[in-house]
Amino acid sequence: MSERDKLLDRFLRVQGWLYGGGKGDDNIEYIRIAAVVTRHPHKCCSPYHDTSPKEYPARTLMIVENAKFDGQFRSAYTCESCIRESEKELR
Repeated sequence: MSERDKLLDRFLRVQGWLYGGGKGDDNIEYIRIAAVVTRHPHKCCSPYHDTSPKEYPARTLMIVENAKFDGQFRSAYTCESCIRESEKELR
């Protein structure tokens, strides 16, 4: 199993815990969830980063969710350390 596949598998197991499982997000239509190596710097949208999202440099392995939210397409990134924190809390 590749590193991307492992990260995606781990994310899918904690997604509900990390983002509330989509409860109350009736306006979200998920299009795609994938593990990617970023080409540009991106901010992690996880709630573990308190008030300001942490920015990660290009060439970082992250989860990207491309979704249609309130009629607009958007992307949200999640870093590996936030997935790890979620796994710890679920144990």
